[in-house]
Amino acid sequence: MLLNKQATSNYQLVQLTIPSNSPNQRFNFLDQPLLRDKAIEKIECYNFGFVFYSPNGTPVALPSTNVFVTFATDNGNEFIQNIPALEFNATSSFAGGYTTMNGGFNIGLRKIVFPKSYLTYSTSQSVGGAYCFLFGIYYK
Repeated sequence: MLLNKQATSNYQLVQLTIPSNSPNQRFNFLDQPLLRDKAIEKIECYNFGFVFYSPNGTPVALPSTNVFVTFATDNGNEFIQNIPALEFNATSSFAGGYTTMNGGFNIGLRKIVFPKSYLTYSTSQSVGGAYCFLFGIYYK
């Protein structure tokens, strides 16, 4: 795959787990040691139409219209702020659903500090079982 006319060979899955019955509206990413000080090129968010379970067996959620993602840099600046998670969804999974065909989200070689980055809901989401959002990160 070519991004910005340069070959991309590094890829990492990043999982953000939403615990069961959580009344919170904000969930921070866990630290990603393999992605520290790496230049991120592209971000994708997978949905349950293509990936049913994360590598640890947690069901994968469908990014909906009330889920927003914020990514921060090492100096604390939020360079992507409250963007709908659907914008990171590269493929459509079913007819009538809220999905895009953007092909991923290019950010042009930015460093992301994952513990300062987070996902927010516009309303509280207390669901009986745990689920996750699964992001594919392309980096150099």
